[in-house]
Amino acid sequence: MGDLLHQRGGGGRCLSYDTNPLYKLHIQCSDAAVVKGAEIFTVHINDNKAPTIDNLSSKPNNICLIKDALREFFSVI
Repeated sequence: MGDLLHQRGGGGRCLSYDTNPLYKLHIQCSDAAVVKGAEIFTVHINDNKAPTIDNLSSKPNNICLIKDALREFFSVI
């Protein structure tokens, strides 16, 4: 059995290929200077493969910030 992607704070709810093969994430980040950024990302749940996220490369300056936000939202077990 492969890794499962779980939503943190969602009661351990799994993202399921059978239930929904893609999920849209609305991520908003801000810093101490109240600079805000917001993006919508699509997580594709692939049957028996690691999940993929599209349009990360379209915002190369935000990749680290977005990956940190995704880590806070999801856990892989």
